[in-house]
Amino acid sequence: ESVRNISILVYDSNGFLEESLWLEGNEIYNGIKLNLLSGKEYRFLACANYGYRVSEPSMEDVLNHRFHLAYPDEYTEGIPMTADSGPVSIEDDAHICLKLVRLMSKISIRVDRSDLDKDVELIVRSVEIGNCPKSAVSFGRSKTERQDECFAVGFLRNAEECSPLNEIAQTGISKEISVYMLENMQGDMDKRIDNDADKVFEEHDHRREVCSYIEMDFEYLSYEQYSENPLIYRFYLGDSMTNLDVERNCHYHITVCPEDD
Repeated sequence: ESVRNISILVYDSNGFLEESLWLEGNEIYNGIKLNLLSGKEYRFLACANYGYRVSEPSMEDVLNHRFHLAYPDEYTEGIPMTADSGPVSIEDDAHICLKLVRLMSKISIRVDRSDLDKDVELIVRSVEIGNCPKSAVSFGRSKTERQDECFAVGFLRNAEECSPLNEIAQTGISKEISVYMLENMQGDMDKRIDNDADKVFEEHDHRREVCSYIEMDFEYLSYEQYSENPLIYRFYLGDSMTNLDVERNCHYHITVCPEDD
């Protein structure tokens, strides 16, 4: 992942800002030198590809800092990333290496049509993330609390961008496309999602407003029927059948398997 700009913050053992740096372009890869007290404890944090300088006066402030997207696929600065060294005791000529972590997850989707009836054709017209978060906590777990914290229209792949899903890479299985979203850690459910009736929450269910999902728009064709209205398929995202977490720095692989007619 390329890094176009980065804020580096150093806090002392009392949680106060000791150093604040902003680097762009080639400055990032030349390394930096800091004059810190030997034997003292510090904590190093970084925010990469934010497009602006982050400089919070205290650890309390920086741990509450949020990164905001102007629109769901805003990557003019690259994927936003952060790093946190944790407490580090500094010795003479110490070298500190920060490991960057993406704030976003990557969701790769393909379609397996091998169980469809032979006279049925499903053409993917769009793929969209529903309840796509507008922002995420830079350091720590992050989730949306209200519907207005999500984009009205999330990360979207249109018909042309979905063309790989309509190409067969191997027997019955399409090629793959990917969508991206900021972390949304909604936690465990009170019941499993293991059948179609559970995949769309009822109108009164708060999870319908804050839990992230994929919505696919299909065109349906068969010898006997043509559907002018799109077939809409929605499934909620999560780490498992009992969980609704979409975690930062993770790559999710999903195969959608329509069956019969």
